[in-house]
Amino acid sequence: PQNVMLGAFGEVLVLDWGVAKLRGQSVEVAHAGTVHSATEDTATGAVMGTPGYMAPEQLAGRSGAVDERADVFGLGGILCFLLTGDHPPAGLPEGGRWLVVPAPLRAICERARAVAPEARYQSASELAADVANYLDALPVTAHREGVVERGRRVAARHRTALLLVLAYVVM
Repeated sequence: PQNVMLGAFGEVLVLDWGVAKLRGQSVEVAHAGTVHSATEDTATGAVMGTPGYMAPEQLAGRSGAVDERADVFGLGGILCFLLTGDHPPAGLPEGGRWLVVPAPLRAICERARAVAPEARYQSASELAADVANYLDALPVTAHREGVVERGRRVAARHRTALLLVLAYVVM
């Protein structure tokens, strides 16, 4: 999370691309006055990154199994950090600040940080769509809500209309 900043106009800036790798391509990059192949430092099987934000397949050095879903795992870690203020452990957080996180957001984090890549969101766009749905008080795919929870969500989404109807009924 320390390498992701918000710009003056709300744009997202990624500050450190030190372990970034273009899949299936070799590119030349200039660093400190020397030119390196981008694949030298991120060679196949090299394990580089921050624990807690690295997918299990990355930690195991299974580069052939690493795809976009590993990025989804890392984004899930950043979301956990934003929600709790704590760096995520290798697994999912338990107790403490995690308990006050709304159930739909916990479910989004759990799905993004699933151990099995096929159980995760298949793309960052899917993850973003579920977060946007939560922010818009819409149902999220990662969480199965009950009747009471659905009622609260709908009431929150239509708060103004409900208050106007209630004011009319009271008068």
